[in-house]
Amino acid sequence: HYYKELQQYALAIGYYEKAIVLIPSHLETIRALADLYQAGEHFGKLATLLELEAKFAPDAGQYVAALVRCAGVYDKSLKNQAKAVAVYEAALTKAAENQEIITELDRLYRALGEFEALSIFYNRHIRLVGDPHLKLALHLQAAQLGRQELRNSLYAIAHYEAILGLQPEHLEALATLIDLYRLEQKWELLARAYEKKIALTQDQEEKKALGYDLALLAQNQLKWPERAMVGFQ
Repeated sequence: HYYKELQQYALAIGYYEKAIVLIPSHLETIRALADLYQAGEHFGKLATLLELEAKFAPDAGQYVAALVRCAGVYDKSLKNQAKAVAVYEAALTKAAENQEIITELDRLYRALGEFEALSIFYNRHIRLVGDPHLKLALHLQAAQLGRQELRNSLYAIAHYEAILGLQPEHLEALATLIDLYRLEQKWELLARAYEKKIALTQDQEEKKALGYDLALLAQNQLKWPERAMVGFQ
């Protein structure tokens, strides 16, 4: 009984493969064969077939769905993470704000240790995103990448500044910029960041402490004695 089923399974695959040679754009045939490949764990053939399905998909949604499934096969079944990255990026061209795909790409780039490539991906992709909330979240991920994995303060600064451009009252970004400006000795930018934080801070004791820090900066690094005197008062 088992061998009979096996023979029928192989026969069905053979018929569907011949049909696809004759009409490669026939989606019902592609999907039926994909199910058979999945059941038989023919993952290499399945991945290739799913790319074919995406090629002939009639709309963006079906194109993305086929490539997301394909990328999952490359990642989980074929253990080819580099190829999975390429396929997910192709899917993202038709679904720029698909957070599932973005999350998977972040995970795969990190698994590959490709932090520079991930930083380039963020720089490139953020420009394609229209949703301001998603754009802000991606800038934050990129900024943290720059600060932690890349140890690239200038990359992090660019993204934290972009966050403030989208949300001027973002205190986490502002506080981190104060640290980074000091690290990079960007004294005038540091002074402006202190002024912004003072304006946003409600606590009077913290406001005084920030004013004192700004006065020290004005006196020691910027050589602005008049500004320093105002801060010390």
